This record gives sequence, C-alpha cells and structure tokens, in this order.
Amino acid sequence: MPRERKNLHVSIEAFKILEKLNQNTGMSFIDLIDSLTGVSNTLEEKEQSDIAAMKAAERRHLESG
Repeated sequence: MPRERKNLHVSIEAFKILEKLNQNTGMSFIDLIDSLTGVSNTLEEKEQSDIAAMKAAERRHLESG
C-alpha cells in the first residue's frame, strides 16, 4: 500500500546528513525520517542486522583460522 507523502523543508545541513545516511544505509529519505522520529525502528533493525552479520563473519573467520 503506498504511503501518503507530504513536503518537508529541512536545512542544508540536515539534508546533507540525510543524504549521507541514505548512501550508508540504502534507506530512503522517508524511511530515515520515520526511523529518526521514532515512527519506525527500521534503522535500528538494520544496524542490529549489520552487527549480527559482522559477528557471524568474525566467528567464521576465527573458526576457520
């Protein structure tokens, strides 16, 4: 189901931060704003998923070493 969209004005500094987060996480600006405002836990879930993947890779590396 498509989300309803609204226009939002942000400072250039805020836009640059959102743009960097977009590049680093691959999340859309809408998902980033939702996550940062507490509407969604997407960013936190992604970070936890990334951490779990890194720990698993480290474990595999240590076990194969």
